[in-house]
Amino acid sequence: MFKKFISILIFITSFVLVNNFKLIRSVAECYMGDSEMCEEKGKHYFSKSDSSSDLFISIQLLTKGCELESPESCAHLGMILMKKEGTINEAKEYLSKSCKLRSKKGCFGLGMIYEEVLNEKAKAQDAYNNSCRFGFKKACDIKLEI
Repeated sequence: MFKKFISILIFITSFVLVNNFKLIRSVAECYMGDSEMCEEKGKHYFSKSDSSSDLFISIQLLTKGCELESPESCAHLGMILMKKEGTINEAKEYLSKSCKLRSKKGCFGLGMIYEEVLNEKAKAQDAYNNSCRFGFKKACDIKLEI
């Protein structure tokens, strides 16, 4: 019985260490300038956000990716912040940056903020038009009355 307990304990410990090593390696690669790693792991930790620590890790990785000019990191970060109460200006900032970096999702999210939150229809239409121009079909169908 004691041997089984020790075996299980060793297995669990090794599993935790391996997963933490992968996280540490991913974070190191991100902070060394690999914007694709920032985006990939940031999205991964957001998708599994079982805990506030996963969400925290996701936001940190996406923030770094955005600093490294990754349009999709900025877009994902902006979309996450859109859903958090009290962070609409911060979300707008990241979505605006992603739109400037030619992210169709970023422009679409920016359009949503302008349309639904700030009630600035002309700016919303411009953002949707950019999203369409960058290849997001759904944005092409949006025609706001300005």
